[in-house]
Amino acid sequence: MWYRRHYLPDEKTWEEPEASPLLHTDGWAEQPKALIVVGDLDVLRSEGEEYAEKLRRGGLEVDLKIMKGMPHPFLAMDGVLRQGRDTITFMVEALKEAFA
Repeated sequence: MWYRRHYLPDEKTWEEPEASPLLHTDGWAEQPKALIVVGDLDVLRSEGEEYAEKLRRGGLEVDLKIMKGMPHPFLAMDGVLRQGRDTITFMVEALKEAFA
């Protein structure tokens, strides 16, 4: 709740689809393959895994990567963490594939 209140201080917005990918219910068929990367120790890991499963149930191909031993902000630490650099590579490769 601490994170939610800081990210979305107006409680009326908590149920809007723009507040969380988990709140979207359709439109998956038009989307390219999804890449979801979460840290093993991320406080939002379970939400990332749930989102991956929701997309799969919607018929979308999903590549879920869980970066072992990584906390939530590991991507921002790409200057010192190999996993952050690897994730940037995963994202670039996914974009190249989506626009090929």
